[in-house]
Amino acid sequence: MEELQQHLESHYSIVNTLKQWLLSIGVSERLAEVLKVSIAVAIMLLFSVLVYFIVRHVFVRLVVKISKRTNSTWGQVFAEHKFFHRFAHLAPALIIYLSIDVVLGGVFPTITEIIRELCKIYMVVVVLLMLNAFLDSVNDLYRRLPFAANWPIKGLLQVVKIVLALIGGIVIVSILIKKDPSTLIVGLGASTAVLMLVFKDTIMGLVASVQLTANNMLKIGDWITLSARHIDGSVIDIGLTTVKIQNWDNTITTVPPVALVSESFINWRGMTEGNGRRIKQAMQIDVNTVQFCTPDMLDQYAKIGLVANHLAQLRSQQSHPGEAALGSCTNLNIFRHYMLAYLRQHPHINQEATLMVRLLTPDQYGIPLEIYCFSNIKTWVEYEALQSDIMEHMMAALNAFNLKLFQRSSTSAPTPNTRNDVSNC
Repeated sequence: MEELQQHLESHYSIVNTLKQWLLSIGVSERLAEVLKVSIAVAIMLLFSVLVYFIVRHVFVRLVVKISKRTNSTWGQVFAEHKFFHRFAHLAPALIIYLSIDVVLGGVFPTITEIIRELCKIYMVVVVLLMLNAFLDSVNDLYRRLPFAANWPIKGLLQVVKIVLALIGGIVIVSILIKKDPSTLIVGLGASTAVLMLVFKDTIMGLVASVQLTANNMLKIGDWITLSARHIDGSVIDIGLTTVKIQNWDNTITTVPPVALVSESFINWRGMTEGNGRRIKQAMQIDVNTVQFCTPDMLDQYAKIGLVANHLAQLRSQQSHPGEAALGSCTNLNIFRHYMLAYLRQHPHINQEATLMVRLLTPDQYGIPLEIYCFSNIKTWVEYEALQSDIMEHMMAALNAFNLKLFQRSSTSAPTPNTRNDVSNC
């Protein structure tokens, strides 16, 4: 730094020579000094603008072009986050800081000192902005890695930003009061309790973010449900103080990480990463349509391929002809085995997971017949379509087994009004 300042001083000797030339042609001492300072300031500012232009419009564009030509991801990411653009602001401030003492030091010492302090503060702010852009670029590059969704680092980087901001603030204050920064840091030790109170939410958010990440409780892309806060959607961002969830109606809800640690929530990741998505649906069978099978009914059901094997097994187990028809065999039993066989041959039902068709406790609405299985399809739209297809098939197949769904009859049906027709509408 001192060598650079000496180098600048050697260039400004030309200005001193100009002052001697002005004196030699009869210009007064005071006017010659003013002209010398004016020319020196103009040269300093012109050189600063020139360096800024070179860095901002030549160096940065060159880096971006090289990154695009070589498909360098890091170069493009750093350019997107304005890292090099902010670096360009550092060069002119550094030049003014090094040269202002040579330009104005001997004439306006107070103004020189003020400008030097302002340059220091400006450079500290620029360095902080550069470090923020650097951390944002690191986070962007990290998120492109395959394991980044499981281990996000955005919260940790936000903590680093806060620490850097505190350090930068201490440095700026030390510049203003002309004290050593270490003195201020020692003084802040006594106010630790106050800082803990001010940054309580930030500290709690950091701890909660670490817990969520370390225990693999949450990652970007997870579908979560938090009933207490009416949240049902996909996680799109995990930060230090907020977690953003995009609900299925495209609204975005933000909650503190502490809420996800202290409150219970459902993470549906196990469903998407597991052996399938569960289908659990029940229909109410009208109890009045349940009956023992007669031989004619059994002959009729035997024509249905999916229950032919089941009926053949029943006939093989009977001791006397017609025993199966008069025993425990009902049309609901045959239909239950039909639906079980239907699900076992369905291409989109996971045959390795739990699969059953069962009767639940009868109630005032009839006998609940429930299918319980897992779908190979996990995407929401396709899953709902598959579930609807199975239920529609189940409803349509009831008639073939002389069964009906329970449907409450309406006692408040409106009386027909013969005087109203389409022409009167």
